[in-house]
Amino acid sequence: MSHSGSILVAMPWIAVGDIVCKPPRIGDLDRSALPVSEPPRVEEGWVEATDVLLTESVLDGSDAEVIELTDVHLRRVTILVGPETVIRLWRCRLDDVDLSSCRVESMRECLVTGSKLAATDITDGSLENVVFDNCRLDATDFFDCRLRRVSFTESDLTNVRFDRAELSDVSFDHSRLTNVEISGTRFEHVDMRGAVSIGLAHLSAMHGVTITVDQALELAVRAADALGFGIERPPG
Repeated sequence: MSHSGSILVAMPWIAVGDIVCKPPRIGDLDRSALPVSEPPRVEEGWVEATDVLLTESVLDGSDAEVIELTDVHLRRVTILVGPETVIRLWRCRLDDVDLSSCRVESMRECLVTGSKLAATDITDGSLENVVFDNCRLDATDFFDCRLRRVSFTESDLTNVRFDRAELSDVSFDHSRLTNVEISGTRFEHVDMRGAVSIGLAHLSAMHGVTITVDQALELAVRAADALGFGIERPPG
């Protein structure tokens, strides 16, 4: 339908402050009372730890097939892995932990703060009820991953790949997205309104994502440029 030479489009408007996605359910992850422990060692291809605090240390799982941590608090810990090592985390708190080049298979009910995930491989993995706060994700691979009730807060996501991933109830408050891949990504109740910037490697189907009007205008300009349109500058 046209009006005065313009095309009217029915926009799916929502009110400011409307809740779009469900927050992660991680409960109380205060692990300050846990006993301090030395990093566990590899036994029969496994590294396992439960109800302990690991701090200022290196967790060497380079000879392990699986690193499985439950109710563990890691503080300023570097995790070393081998080419076949997978990591499983349940009800864990990670403060200033280096997960670079790790292969993460699953994270459940976890709080990750001030941590680094450079070239971290979460391909075909599963994240449920996870909070990333003030984290740096660089070349992190979520290809074909399932993310449910995941929050990225004040985090930087650069060259991150969500191709063919499934994002449900995911938010990006005060986070910066730079050159993020979303080819074939499935979105449901994803809130990008709080993102500082939304830098996508290419625009694809984003049904299920909520953004602000200003963000929509920014993406529209990028889409027009990608399609080769010349854009008339507004007067003044």
